Amino acid sequence: MRRQLRRLATAGTCAAGYLRGARAGRQRYDQLRTQAEQLAQHPQVQAAKQAATDPQARKQALAQTRERYRSGREQYRSIRRQATELARHPQVQRYRQAVTDPQARQQALTELRAHPQVQHYQRAVTDPQVRQQVLIELRGKADAVAAALKKRLG
Repeated sequence: MRRQLRRLATAGTCAAGYLRGARAGRQRYDQLRTQAEQLAQHPQVQAAKQAATDPQARKQALAQTRERYRSGREQYRSIRRQATELARHPQVQRYRQAVTDPQARQQALTELRAHPQVQHYQRAVTDPQVRQQVLIELRGKADAVAAALKKRLG
C-alpha cells in the first residue's frame, strides 16, 4: 500500500513537472515566434529580402555597398595621412625625443616654464590679486562651457 502511494505521488509529481515545463516551453515558443515575426516585418529585413529576389534592387544595393566602402576607404586614408603628417610635425618629434632623452626633456621643461600662460598661473600661486583674476577667468570659462552644454543638451 505504501509503495503504491509512493509510486502514485512520484507519478503525480512527474506529471505536474511535465505540465509546468510544457506550459513554460509553449510560452517561450510563442515569445520566440512573435519576435521572429516582428523581425521579418522590419524595414531593413524587407529591403534585404527584396534585394535578394529583385535583380534591379540587388544591383542598387551592391552599388550602395561599393559607395560606402569607397567612402570609408577615403576617410581611412585621410585620417592616416593626417596622422602621418602630425607624427612628422617638429613639435611632436621634440616631445617624442623628450620622453627618451633627459637633456631634451630638460629643454622642453625650460621652454614650458617660459610660456606666458604658465608664468601667469605661477604668479597666481603667490599673488592674491592675480589669483582672484585667474579665478574670475576660470569661472567665466566654466559658465561658458555650462551654457554650451545646456544649449547642446537641450
